Amino acid sequence: MSEAPRAAANVVRLTAVKATTDQTGEPGEVECLASAAAAALCLLADAIQRGTSSPDAVVRALKAARVHTAFADVFDAASVAVINGLKDPLAFGERLRADSLSGTASRVRDALLRL
Repeated sequence: MSEAPRAAANVVRLTAVKATTDQTGEPGEVECLASAAAAALCLLADAIQRGTSSPDAVVRALKAARVHTAFADVFDAASVAVINGLKDPLAFGERLRADSLSGTASRVRDALLRL
């Protein structure tokens, strides 16, 4: 398969996943999406280990796909949800948790950008 049809097929698959995330809320759906994301990353690691992809090519592909941004967005969203869910604005433990989630998002973004 040439690169153009393969890329188009990937866009179609990604669009289908994006459409699926708009409908999440059923028990187990979030876990399925997280498992799918982990499986995709494991496939990339396996490709490097088997020698079918170079580490540099995988890192470039991850950067181009902005995986670090998507992963960090999950932590940012969790941080905002914690803050928005505070009943007591002075709840130190929950604010600390939100700050930790936000800090993790920043570290995830920075980690891949430095490579």
